[in-house]
Amino acid sequence: MSKLIRFDAGELTAGFTADEYRRRRCALARRLPVNSVAIIAAALPAHLPNTIIPYPGYRQDADFAYLTGMLQPGVVMMLQPQSGEDHRYTLFVPPRSKRDEVWNGAKVGTEAALRFFEADETHELLSMPGVIARAVRNATAVYADDDGHAAVALSAAGQMHSCGPLQALRPLVHALRWTKSPAEMQALRECAAADIEGFHSAIRASVPGALEYQVCHQHEHTVKMLGACRLAYPSVVGSGPGALIVHYAAMDRAMQSGDVLLMDAGCERRGYVSDITRTWPVGEGGFTNAQADVYEAVLEAHTTCLKAARPGVSLQDLHRLSVDVLSECLVNLGVGGGMSKTEMMRGGYQRYYPHSVGHWLGMDTHDTPTITTGAQMQPG
Repeated sequence: MSKLIRFDAGELTAGFTADEYRRRRCALARRLPVNSVAIIAAALPAHLPNTIIPYPGYRQDADFAYLTGMLQPGVVMMLQPQSGEDHRYTLFVPPRSKRDEVWNGAKVGTEAALRFFEADETHELLSMPGVIARAVRNATAVYADDDGHAAVALSAAGQMHSCGPLQALRPLVHALRWTKSPAEMQALRECAAADIEGFHSAIRASVPGALEYQVCHQHEHTVKMLGACRLAYPSVVGSGPGALIVHYAAMDRAMQSGDVLLMDAGCERRGYVSDITRTWPVGEGGFTNAQADVYEAVLEAHTTCLKAARPGVSLQDLHRLSVDVLSECLVNLGVGGGMSKTEMMRGGYQRYYPHSVGHWLGMDTHDTPTITTGAQMQPG
């Protein structure tokens, strides 16, 4: 059973010390030119339509959370590399509002940003335009992503066009996030452990007559009782024909004995996510012979790729390997109207296997997307 979340001494967020966040900023500073400026903003909050009610469970931008540990909206970070890993770290935070505290609770202010988040300098957002304008005016380059968050900060400073073309910041942060620290690996293991317990609960709930969404909710209840703050993505729970739809969303079918149930579900815990897909028979009858043949073919591809996953191998390599194994299995099963293995590998397999074998995983479900699938894996 996955353990519940707790804070230990010195931790800024559960499992991660302020020193780990500082090391991440130092690593980013080493990748930036001296006297440049990097700006990144917190994710904008989402609200229920036609209201000021925020959606529950605000989710921070992963890059911003990785560098700051700050989990609230309305904050902007500025990093100014000096030499080596030395840098100046500035946080802009919302001004205190008693009215907002009544509606939404207290926010991190300038004092907390200095004391707990170890900023070198803090300002309220009202001062941000002047501070950023001065920093950008003397900068050798400005690193930010024109995605609506950092652009808001630069626009507020009147520097959106005067600072020249923005240099992309996200690929540099993704290069850091791609390789996980020991603390990150532990968070991923614990998240996966909670997800596995959720799958065990879902399997027990998979009985003839039960509705697919009941199985889905059983999984969600279990992972949240084990510390998950949310699902990592909308779960897919499909039985019978629904199991053949990659992003099946209806989940309103009553399961029947003899069905195969496919479940693709993950959770987010301590800022890191899991992503698991499994299939199993509904009821106590087990797989039919035909179902077992297909299951064994997929299991063979899974096992083969797992054995091949090691430093120096890329996701593309693993995908090609999975296509090779599954193409041979499909031909051996008599699927494909008499195609040869070569014909199957040239595209025939895509009718039965239309997606990739995997993706990077970390703070986001499809993590660090600027890292290509051709990148060779390394420890961490």
